[in-house]
Amino acid sequence: MTVGTAGKAEGRRHAGGNAPFPGIETLSPERMDPLPKALAEGTHRTERLEVTLARILPRMAEFGITRLARLTGLDRLGIEVTMATQPNARGVSVANGKGLCLPSARVSALMEAVERWHAERPDLAPRFGLPEDVARPGCPAWLDGLPRRPEAAAEPGPILWAEARDLMTGGPALLPFDLVHCNWLEGVSDHGFHTSTNGLASGTHPVEAALHGLCEVIERDACALFDLLPPELRAGRRLGLAEAPGGAVAALVARAEAAGFRLALWDATSDVGVAVVMAALIDTRAPDTPPGFGSGCHPDPGVAAARAITEAAQTRLIAITGTRDDLGPEVFAGTTGLRFRWAARETGAPARDWAALPDLAGDCLRADLARVVAALARVAKAAFAVDLSREPGIAVLRVIVPGLEPAGPSEVRPGPRAARAAEIMAGATA
Repeated sequence: MTVGTAGKAEGRRHAGGNAPFPGIETLSPERMDPLPKALAEGTHRTERLEVTLARILPRMAEFGITRLARLTGLDRLGIEVTMATQPNARGVSVANGKGLCLPSARVSALMEAVERWHAERPDLAPRFGLPEDVARPGCPAWLDGLPRRPEAAAEPGPILWAEARDLMTGGPALLPFDLVHCNWLEGVSDHGFHTSTNGLASGTHPVEAALHGLCEVIERDACALFDLLPPELRAGRRLGLAEAPGGAVAALVARAEAAGFRLALWDATSDVGVAVVMAALIDTRAPDTPPGFGSGCHPDPGVAAARAITEAAQTRLIAITGTRDDLGPEVFAGTTGLRFRWAARETGAPARDWAALPDLAGDCLRADLARVVAALARVAKAAFAVDLSREPGIAVLRVIVPGLEPAGPSEVRPGPRAARAAEIMAGATA
């Protein structure tokens, strides 16, 4: 495993020059300088897609990417889906992307591959020891509420720790290094922690990456809780397609219907109060082909819905192509093997008003991030970010929010929120 020297607090420096670039200190809750959006449909970014592509495409080999492929034509749906291949990855060797247009899908796959490359070889200076060995005044070693496998021991023993920044307070903390890196080669121990890419995020600015990472962990938590609900509570959150907001969402709904797909959407927003939408796609012309299932979270509920639909298209194409080495046979076995089997079965009239979805989005990414952090503070004690960035223009963070549910109950020891899923989600509808 490759580790190196941690960046200085005043900002890391580009390998090709002396000018510092924005580091994790730009995420301080005290920072108020605006960060306007250059793109605000389908995704919110600080930089236009063509600019990002022009910068990343010539450097694919540096990040171990040997191929950027378009998968869209392997399905009738026509929603853009791509894949970036990294044959020598230390974790997952294929990164998928999706979007409202081909450039968006290409950026999506490329940035996912880039962030994994950073997490496989983190340029950090981890500390080793028991929590009491490494903690210092004002910088606790944090274990409470972190995801553990069901068979994990109560205490992990002496481990490596990585320094993080709390997005709520701006203060430092130490987190288990196992939850930060993605070097999953045989022989690398995880000490009983549930390791995944949950919360691993990138962007052209640290604020963009932090917002992306927070939305992902909020989304995973909401989906884990929604999956535990009884059928009648799920049915009560079904969204009507005819009432879907205009623009990108309406266009995606029309595309699915024209191609002969049955699309269903659910409001899975939890008590966090940031919009989460889930989507299921069933091919009515070829019902034995794999269904698609997706979810999306974003301060803008329209973006959340668009992400859910495009991810459902992506999941279906992943199953059709069989290209993901981290997904088991149950995903590729058609409707009967899909984990979210209820989504393919549930019918009935939609009962949820689109107006119930919270809208926290504005015209400034920094303000959006502040509103999401404030929403999380209602249910979580902290929201940590570990900076994996190495250069300007490619911000990579690992975001970890203790106490949120990271995955399904069979993959991780359920936390208190899982035990209260029905209560939490019922409260979120009030």
